[in-house]
Amino acid sequence: MDFHLSEESKFYSQQYQIPLEVPSLDTDQDYSDKPFILVRHGFSMQNFQEKEVINKNPNWDYSQTEGLEEMFTNEKYIDSSLHEIGIFQCVQQQKSINKFKFHTVFISPLRRTIQTCIYLFATHPDRQNIKFVLLPQLAECLCSSGCFSAFTLSQTRKEMEALASKYQITIDYTKVSELGESWQIKVLENGQIVKKILDKLERNGECGYRQPYCKIILDEIKQTKNFLIESWEMLYKKSKKAQEIIKDYQESAKQQLIQNGQDDSDFKIGIVSHGYLMKCMTASRIENDGTVQEGIVLQNVQILPYSFD
Repeated sequence: MDFHLSEESKFYSQQYQIPLEVPSLDTDQDYSDKPFILVRHGFSMQNFQEKEVINKNPNWDYSQTEGLEEMFTNEKYIDSSLHEIGIFQCVQQQKSINKFKFHTVFISPLRRTIQTCIYLFATHPDRQNIKFVLLPQLAECLCSSGCFSAFTLSQTRKEMEALASKYQITIDYTKVSELGESWQIKVLENGQIVKKILDKLERNGECGYRQPYCKIILDEIKQTKNFLIESWEMLYKKSKKAQEIIKDYQESAKQQLIQNGQDDSDFKIGIVSHGYLMKCMTASRIENDGTVQEGIVLQNVQILPYSFD
């Protein structure tokens, strides 16, 4: 797959110190004891917008930086897509990801992670046989319009399925469809917050309609401290639920292969998600103050063979 950066993107990569090179992976190493392959999404438009804000405001601060609220709550930034640099990063990692044999790849239902998965696996020799499954619990912390996936089952699905079909990739939306349009609210690990938001949708008679749904969620984001509907504690719990779902699936798939007389020794389960979510997923604990001090922080499109044991 040929892909070349525009001169504009090359300029911004230098001006904003955006790394074009992604962390390399030693594919000659034995990863047989690492059944999972973790991947963070590529550099996104939201990442780029933050770089612009920081460049204009060297003393960047969530509570004081001019224009930050506009960036974090504006409808035009909803469900941020990959920047051209992010696509370039995915293409760089294709040779590394192609070295692994995959049974299933679980993906966050946000646009940038779906795009990352498609571009990353675009040349995988077995891509037509790999199961690509959207898993709602892999979604990033709900903390801005860029992390709010309002159109997953409507226009975003059409866009992503069209892109996936170009590379003979099929994406399974079942787990998202079962929860409906407000899936991202229903997987939040705080019953009171879930009930409050769903009640607002129900009370206003707006459940299922895109524009009012967007307005209610963005208003909720504006009313929270640092635009965080989803706290670190909630994200940590959600990530552990995702981990449990994926581990159970991996064990079931392994047993099924054994029953069918197939070799299960080298197949992997892929996980394409986000920086904060994966930090929580790989952390062993959460602090008393609700912050996560442990956990691995992946760079954009970094490939990490991993074991949860």
